Amino acid sequence: MNKKALRRKWRLFITQFFLKILYGNIGKGTIIYPPLEVRGAGRIYIGEDCLIDESAKLLVMHDPRQGKFSSLNIGNRVSIGAGVKIICHGEITIRDEVKIDSYCTISDAPSEQNGKKENQTYQTPIRIGTNCQIGKN
Repeated sequence: MNKKALRRKWRLFITQFFLKILYGNIGKGTIIYPPLEVRGAGRIYIGEDCLIDESAKLLVMHDPRQGKFSSLNIGNRVSIGAGVKIICHGEITIRDEVKIDSYCTISDAPSEQNGKKENQTYQTPIRIGTNCQIGKN
């Protein structure tokens, strides 16, 4: 067995037996590579046969002013590339068979215009449909 296959089996074991305790749900066959920055792991739901590559950030921030819990829902067979940042203040849903290439940022937080934050508290929920691909950077 080559090193790459051995590393993949080891990460599958770590993900399924140790990380599964921390997250809201991690589906069968999902592999998460380190280093991974996570906040709000209990509100992250990941489907089956997903791959989350190195240096990804999954941040789920809860703001009591919003009145409901934030959640990040990732469907089945989703591939998230290296260095991807997903920042969730409300609700982000990524459906099945989605590929997000390296170094993308997906966020539902208010953006800044000319150095000033917008007045709105949060954007509407983000939903990425089935069989989508989001390109690099």
